[in-house]
Amino acid sequence: MWLPVAILAGLAVVGGFLNYPESLHRYLPIVPAEIFSKWIEPLLYQVAPVHHGEHVPPAIEYGLMFWATVIWAPGAMLLAWIIYKKDPSWSRAKAFVTRFPNLFRWVNAKYYVDEFYEAALIEPLKRFSAQLWSFDTWVVDGMVNGAARTTLVWAELMNWVDEYLIDGAVDLVEYIVHETSGVFRGLQSGRVQHYAFVMFIGFLVFAFWKFLV
Repeated sequence: MWLPVAILAGLAVVGGFLNYPESLHRYLPIVPAEIFSKWIEPLLYQVAPVHHGEHVPPAIEYGLMFWATVIWAPGAMLLAWIIYKKDPSWSRAKAFVTRFPNLFRWVNAKYYVDEFYEAALIEPLKRFSAQLWSFDTWVVDGMVNGAARTTLVWAELMNWVDEYLIDGAVDLVEYIVHETSGVFRGLQSGRVQHYAFVMFIGFLVFAFWKFLV
């Protein structure tokens, strides 16, 4: 367990020098100012000051850094050593839990931050995602699938029309021409006497018609 903590501690020590206040270099020139104090200046800070002159940070900044690094962090480590290391039975910790059960419950639950995120962000996003999935499934995919089915039905209808109506009409004309061509082919025998006989019959029909009318 000590290895991950040691890695995080090392990263914290190195990361602490990032954005090292430039004004502190006058008192603690530990690291090069140009490397660490301005490494993300174009992103988070103003590159050129509005007014010329040296910017002096307020005293509260140094006070907070002193409190966090010199008093708070060593005090927390000392308190943990007294409660857990010096007293292996953890009697002080158990007494504190017995005396302040609600506070222990809140601290043990990490102030219910995870529950808050679950209720305020995760669950609404999951419900919203489910709504988007339903919209995509029933509306978007439904439109695409409906268009595909409509195209298939229309294609099948057009195939039926082409196969049975258009091709049927063409085949019917071809059948009629084929069947009647035998009759007309018999009339076109190529013999002159047949043609003369047909002309004579036609002349008789015409004359008889004129006589009757």
